[in-house]
Amino acid sequence: AEIVGLAPDLDLALLRIPGSGRPALRLATTTPLTGEAALTVAPEGAGRHALAVGVVLSAGAPVCAGSPVPYLVTDAAPGAAGAAVVNLDGELIGLAAAFAGDTADAPRATAALPAALLQFAITQMQDRTTFR
Repeated sequence: AEIVGLAPDLDLALLRIPGSGRPALRLATTTPLTGEAALTVAPEGAGRHALAVGVVLSAGAPVCAGSPVPYLVTDAAPGAAGAAVVNLDGELIGLAAAFAGDTADAPRATAALPAALLQFAITQMQDRTTFR
């Protein structure tokens, strides 16, 4: 694989993998609504994947004070950064970036980079090596 671009502030890299015909997820073109279904698929190793089913808790809100990133938050949380978060149409709605909760008062939640931000970052990384 060849590194096409980097977005260090998002902990994201764009890679070019030689060959063709590789499977790929489509990026969602609409922002999911609160309450819509969300599935998180995370690799477990040896070709196995974990699947977590949940709903979108919020879309487009900063997760922590001062963060400019409009995270997508879901309760579908297998616990692997970089895991795909998809809708029921099989479109990528986000990439898992952070996790919170896991107590009776605060159930486990996944904060994901939303598809719109990923599309913007991909476009920027294709145009130059580093995006901030």
